[in-house]
Amino acid sequence: MRYDNYLKRVLKPAAEAVGLEGITHQMLRRSFSTMALDSGASPKDVQGQMRHTDARISLYYGKVIPASVKQEVDKLVDQMKTMIEKQGQKP
Repeated sequence: MRYDNYLKRVLKPAAEAVGLEGITHQMLRRSFSTMALDSGASPKDVQGQMRHTDARISLYYGKVIPASVKQEVDKLVDQMKTMIEKQGQKP
């Protein structure tokens, strides 16, 4: 089923049936990410469920983590990548 077909035939009628007008699949994805992170799911688990290539995308998508914390996580991830790359270069 094509995306626009899915919206017309499944998502919009279901949303209207429960009183939710104007809902989009992006709203549902953001809600899922936010609720999963708020309930204690690890960013890596949310990443897998949402099929993101990077856990930082899931954290951003969830809008749960304050920007200052996200920056710290990004720094940590970058440091870890650097350490892994250095270990891979050792003879």
